[in-house]
Amino acid sequence: MAVVNTGSKNSNVRMYTKSNSKWVLSNRIVSDSRTFGAGVAVSSNGKYVFITDEYEDNNGVENTGKVLVYKYNGKEFFVDQELIRTDTRANGNFGSSISVSSNGKLLVVSAAQNTPSEGKKGGVYTYKLNENLDMWQFAQELDFNKDEPYFGYDLAVSGDGSTIIASDIYRNVYIYGNDNDKFVRKATLRIEAPVSSISINQNGTSFTVSDFNSQLFHYETKNGAYSKTLITKPISDKVYDSYPGYKFAEKAQISQSGDVILVSANSDFYAPPADSIVSGKTLTNILTKKEECSPKYSWSNETTKIKTGAILVYKRNASGDWILHQYMKPDLSKIRSYKGKDICDQDYLNGYKGERFLDNGISFSLSGSSLVQTTINGNIFEYTNQQ
Repeated sequence: MAVVNTGSKNSNVRMYTKSNSKWVLSNRIVSDSRTFGAGVAVSSNGKYVFITDEYEDNNGVENTGKVLVYKYNGKEFFVDQELIRTDTRANGNFGSSISVSSNGKLLVVSAAQNTPSEGKKGGVYTYKLNENLDMWQFAQELDFNKDEPYFGYDLAVSGDGSTIIASDIYRNVYIYGNDNDKFVRKATLRIEAPVSSISINQNGTSFTVSDFNSQLFHYETKNGAYSKTLITKPISDKVYDSYPGYKFAEKAQISQSGDVILVSANSDFYAPPADSIVSGKTLTNILTKKEECSPKYSWSNETTKIKTGAILVYKRNASGDWILHQYMKPDLSKIRSYKGKDICDQDYLNGYKGERFLDNGISFSLSGSSLVQTTINGNIFEYTNQQ
């Protein structure tokens, strides 16, 4: 597991390995680059960790970017390779997005702002593991619609390495399949709003696309055709009346089996219900208590909401419909204090009407049967599937 702290003067990535069911710190890698660790990918076997620094300068050219390949030797992770592209122009940002197949043999990296030649806007590149040399080698640059900018804004590779999905900054999602050891574009999908996140299952037949309009779509492919299903936001804007909205599905991740989808709700400020299993119920009836700070000033009666975010778990029912199954978030009492200060006394940048909110600390990652959730005040929680 890699835990990233970026944006500070010295960004750092902490590497953890699991021993006797406990996470043990293996390395702490520090960089003076503010964007070191903005993208991280870990092979399922834990042998390789890929860390991006998209604003790194190379050969005197600014912000061309690079990817550092760390390899585990049984005790710690060490730098084994450095991946750069000599055709990356200034501000090209190689390492904008990154994804590795679960079999640990295919790495996909983008340079979303690169303009290496006339008319090209972005780029996505594949690297394959040469098992004889035990090193990563460039394999292919993917073809794309050069009229749309920022190709590679987001991307994902299937667990078996057979399918790659990549988006541009607007509304196009490109699907590539492996054809005689070369990736060929199979389809281009047009999304209703700019793409926020992409995820794909193990064999590449099922994937999700979310957009910045808080819409989440599930796609499934059969015989070369793609069916689309809208997964409805579980709470209406009329009920959730706080700017900038519930921020549903800024991140979504489908399980490798393709039967579970985890969805972020970064602006959630509700107290969790006693029972997190919510199948067959609506959040409007379940989420009745808001987590708030008391009025800051004696002359004001206005409370401020504490946005700690939530993870929403969707499962498919017997009819094939996606149903909200579980609402997950830690109890506020476990995360509200930081360095002796209660969250209501901390000097966060205030949001709308002074709401306590630290968006960059709220995220999650799903790997196998383990779910790792990060939230405010540097807290990390691990959940395991009890099915």
